[in-house]
Amino acid sequence: MVQDLAPEIVFELAETQPIVLTGERLLAAEAMQLLMRVDRDILEARAQWNQDWFRRLLRVRPKAVSRLRRRWAKLDPAPAIPLGSLRRRYHANLAQYLYHQA
Repeated sequence: MVQDLAPEIVFELAETQPIVLTGERLLAAEAMQLLMRVDRDILEARAQWNQDWFRRLLRVRPKAVSRLRRRWAKLDPAPAIPLGSLRRRYHANLAQYLYHQA
């Protein structure tokens, strides 16, 4: 039954008009993409135990967060979903995760 509905769903999605962002909304979306890219790279650097890359990304992240907060605050009308907490999840020293004693 799910297979019968799949072509209809794809067809309906294909007919919708693309959403075009302009002005402040475009800048906010780009700031959000930047932060998501930095967070993804932080996870990758941590997985590879690349201390240098990890620390450089952690130095960049606060700038990306402040850019997103600044862009988000300028949106008018304000988005229905609040931005939420964007606090840092990791300490800059990767080795502490390796040698952490329980």
